Amino acid sequence: MKVRLECFPCFVRQALIAASQITDDPVQVKEIIDLSLEPIRNARLSDTPAHIATEIYRRIRARLNGTDAFRGIKAQCTETALKIMRDFEPMIERSPDPLEAAIRASVAGNVIDFGIYTDINLDSIVENIMHEPFGILSLSELKSDLPHAKSILFLADNAGELVFDVPLIRHLLQFGSVKVAVKSVPVINDATMEDAMASGLPPGIELIENGSDCVGTILETCSDEFRRAFEDADLIISKGQANFETLDDVKDANIYFLFKAKCEVTAGMVGVEKDSLCAVSNRALLRLQA
Repeated sequence: MKVRLECFPCFVRQALIAASQITDDPVQVKEIIDLSLEPIRNARLSDTPAHIATEIYRRIRARLNGTDAFRGIKAQCTETALKIMRDFEPMIERSPDPLEAAIRASVAGNVIDFGIYTDINLDSIVENIMHEPFGILSLSELKSDLPHAKSILFLADNAGELVFDVPLIRHLLQFGSVKVAVKSVPVINDATMEDAMASGLPPGIELIENGSDCVGTILETCSDEFRRAFEDADLIISKGQANFETLDDVKDANIYFLFKAKCEVTAGMVGVEKDSLCAVSNRALLRLQA
């Protein structure tokens, strides 16, 4: 997905949100916002939004000497999500369609995005999302693919959100081996190995890092180990909008994108209204764009 002009104000807003996690001193906040301006100036319209955001967060991380500005709030989100899921997971298991319910829970968790939102009420979100229709849903296609998927790669998104992915990951384990990939370096509130270890992931999965410090999954920046896992996977579950932005044009892999369409640009890419729930295969995307 190529950057659109509508994306540029969002980059500055993301810098402001990151700054608010670091300091409440207006002078320091302004200095952090200023860090976003050079990547915006140097951006090309052929870049993805994630490429530009990556350059911004690299500058912020360098200013903090590598400190994870979101570490505290990530731990808090994970703890809250674990409490919610203790009550919520039995509802998924009793659902007439446990796979669809697990996908709903997974997409519900995708609102835990501090690059986009600053005010998140997880209880109300989860309660509402189980009754909200999908804007686009490739469920029958996924059900057809799963029996043939012996090697599954799950691209994690945010800390806390990963807890909501657990029912889906558990379902995937019924069909084949599952590798869950997380970030190697803190990027916004994306899940790292530390976050994943606290998320109650089911036994039997293999946790790997993607070897990258980028927003989304920019394959050329990832480790050889991750790229092998990506190439060898029979099926890939890609969580979150940034992963969608960086992998939507991949044609030689079987990818299902699970995310909430948080902006008009992304919503338009998949033909849905803003804030719609999306669970769409890359093959369905190609059909939409044909």
